[in-house]
Amino acid sequence: MSPKPDHAILLVLEEAEMLRRMTVKDEPFPDPPQAREARCTAYHHLARSGELRVINADASVDAIF
Repeated sequence: MSPKPDHAILLVLEEAEMLRRMTVKDEPFPDPPQAREARCTAYHHLARSGELRVINADASVDAIF
């Protein structure tokens, strides 16, 4: 049996920062905009559910830690 985590965490980024990071790492197979938008909508729905700990990934590494 696999261990289960104590917390469910969702790291969120503003779209502009997500696109910037995707460009910097030269994403070889980027999702089409429609897929990114659908995933973002689903993540926001999960974030509002209260079942996840939502962390702003735009913050510094130290703040996120």
